[in-house]
Amino acid sequence: MNKSNYAWLMTESKPAHRWLFLSIMVGILSGIVIIIQSKLLSTIIDQVYLHHATLHTLSLLLIGFCLLIFLRVGFSALREIISFNSAKTIKTNLREKCFAHLMTLAPNQLSALKTGELTSTLIEQIEALHGFFADYFPQMVITVVLPLIILITVFTQNWLAGLLLLITAPLIPLFMALIGMGTAKLNQDNFEALSRMSAYFLDLLQGLTTLSLFNQARAQFNTIQTISNDYREKTMRILRIAFLSTATLELFSTISIAIIAVYLGLGLLGFLKIGFSGVHITLAQALFILLLAPEFFMPLRQLGTFYHARAEAIGAATEIINILKTNSNTKKPSSPVLFSEKNILINMEEVDFAYSDNKKILDHFSLTAPQGSCIAITGPSGVGKSTLLQLIAKFIYPQSGAIFANGINIMDIDDDSWREHITLLHQQIRLFHGSIFDNITLANLNASKNEVELAAQLAGVLDFTQHLPQKLNTPIGEQNSGLSGGQAQRVALARIILKDTPIVLLDEPTSHLDNANASIILNLLGTWRGKKTVIIATHDQKIVEMVDHVYELKLLGEKN
Repeated sequence: MNKSNYAWLMTESKPAHRWLFLSIMVGILSGIVIIIQSKLLSTIIDQVYLHHATLHTLSLLLIGFCLLIFLRVGFSALREIISFNSAKTIKTNLREKCFAHLMTLAPNQLSALKTGELTSTLIEQIEALHGFFADYFPQMVITVVLPLIILITVFTQNWLAGLLLLITAPLIPLFMALIGMGTAKLNQDNFEALSRMSAYFLDLLQGLTTLSLFNQARAQFNTIQTISNDYREKTMRILRIAFLSTATLELFSTISIAIIAVYLGLGLLGFLKIGFSGVHITLAQALFILLLAPEFFMPLRQLGTFYHARAEAIGAATEIINILKTNSNTKKPSSPVLFSEKNILINMEEVDFAYSDNKKILDHFSLTAPQGSCIAITGPSGVGKSTLLQLIAKFIYPQSGAIFANGINIMDIDDDSWREHITLLHQQIRLFHGSIFDNITLANLNASKNEVELAAQLAGVLDFTQHLPQKLNTPIGEQNSGLSGGQAQRVALARIILKDTPIVLLDEPTSHLDNANASIILNLLGTWRGKKTVIIATHDQKIVEMVDHVYELKLLGEKN
């Protein structure tokens, strides 16, 4: 799993290859500046301490040293900007890819996804990739190149010091690899726990009123506390490993530097001559090597610091990959038909549909709906009335049989093109955060104010908005907050009127309306008669008496 996730992360870095290359080059150039700076500093100290050089004779070296300090600071700032842009590019591209993939899923697939878990993945878990692409990925390349440059430089000064660095260097990446084996799995578990916790909290918040009515709100306290403590313990376990591993990495590098410092000190005192090109080591040589030793381990130590970003990204990648691997059950024709006819004859021929293998909803169902006809679908709850409307809207697809529009199988028609000819009023009305006016114009963004007001009047929306201070500009909160069920249904009905399609599908349109407001539906049916094809799933006897034809569905037996 870790290897496949890591390979996926590498693939996703392609949109930011230029930014990543610039980040790597700036990091390497910054390291080369440090080498030159160390050489100048060791020379300056040697000249002052042993040769009693004056400020005048060292002026050029001091100016160069100061310029290198500013150059190094500039490189560091530039690398931060470049690294941020590289991670931002990848995260933006990944979010767009996830949203594009979600849009390919059928509506029933989207409704099956847990909102809290999906939100956590698209926000927190994609954001968790930032450290990998901004820090770890460029540092991984720098860790290979820069220590090699420093090692070659040290070998030119003293082969034994270079050999000591060469021997001790692999200990750090080896230890990081051992840490990574455990932390990647811990991070993956942690993100899964976060997704579950987000979904659970959102469900509780959305159902808080129901829980309070049944006196179960306080009973959820212990469950929330257990889930929160579990997440806290997982997080603290990861942090504990991070702190301990950082301390261990520092210990390895400190011991290595100390060994080199002792060796150089003994060389300066004349006790050791092995490894030096001359009989005696100079102070400039010793200082230069000693200054380079920490810089040799610095990229490795930084990689160790960023290694947890790698483990975090690998853990987060699992949930993101799961979204992208969700197979769409949308059936796309190879050459979709762009449907543009206004007079539409709908035929359902021998349609079968089942949500599961052991229970069929529709069995060889056939229906004919001529242009301008009004048809009622009746039957007990759970018999498949809403399913039938969703089949016509192409939200779901029949297992066998076919649905034709003017002789064209709707499976061969482009989804967007077909839905331009259809409006569907669901039982569960979904309005969005914004004004009532905004929610109505969702059906036609180019509609004029007069057209919106006319649709609102026909749907009975103006009957209640006229008593509101902001009229149609009254804001709607989350989950239709601020409106009653009947008012929300009238707003949704105004959307259908404004879209003005030749086919109208209504799912229990009077379920949230009293007798006075139900007359709005009856009046609209009279207005639409002969002009629109209206198919209604209903229990309302008044609607049944008005339609041209009634199809009664019956419960089918379960298979053994």
